[in-house]
Amino acid sequence: MAVHTACASGGQALGTALKLFRRGAVDFALAGGFDSMVSPIGVSSFILLSALSTDNDTPQRASRPFDITRNGFVLGEGAGFLVLEEWESARRRGVRIYAELAGDGNSLSSYRITDSPPDGDGPIQAMRAALADAGASTTDVDYLNAHGTSTGMNDRSETAAIRAVFGAGVDKVSVSSTKSTMGHLIAAAGAVEGAVCALAIHHGEMPVNANLVDRDPECDLNIVAGGPRRQKVRVAMSNSFGFGGSNSCIVLRHPAEVDGIGGERA
Repeated sequence: MAVHTACASGGQALGTALKLFRRGAVDFALAGGFDSMVSPIGVSSFILLSALSTDNDTPQRASRPFDITRNGFVLGEGAGFLVLEEWESARRRGVRIYAELAGDGNSLSSYRITDSPPDGDGPIQAMRAALADAGASTTDVDYLNAHGTSTGMNDRSETAAIRAVFGAGVDKVSVSSTKSTMGHLIAAAGAVEGAVCALAIHHGEMPVNANLVDRDPECDLNIVAGGPRRQKVRVAMSNSFGFGGSNSCIVLRHPAEVDGIGGERA
């Protein structure tokens, strides 16, 4: 099965696999995404949308999500795939489990083809749906991998969404955008960032939001800046928002938090 919903593709591919497990249709799955848009057509298209950073003289700092001086993203190329298995099967086989893929939430914003709504409405729906699907609350979440493209509109909209979802507890969740270190992988982004969340859970280390020097006061989140943050991650969330209005959020849980919860899991 192929999923193509722009930058939400990778996350929605993982969510699609989770639904197949719950239906009893599969026992194992390989789910993820790839993309390759570093080409004259791909680059020129994003330039015409004014989506790419113009800091060509300082490329190592060009992607700086949530920084007040941000001016666009940097295109990256990559792929990420997760090997998924029904929970009890994996336990019986004694394999290493990095995390449980616990929840999936999606929405479609009817705002603009290339922008998220300023109030974060579509992303809010996706995040709340993912938490409900996972049977988790906002107080369970230790880390959130933000879509964080380093564009003016996205980072403000996503901040509004995160603040709306987490409310008074927003300062207790650590946030970072790994696009600051690997660029924007487009259709692969959600899958790779899902893998990043699994590794954050496994290693107890939240990745840094690189290049954050002058924080945008409108992006007032608990951002992992200056270096990675070591802490047990019970639950992690990953946001992916695509052109065209597709919003994806997946929830992953630490294996130690899973046993005894019940239900179909992967």
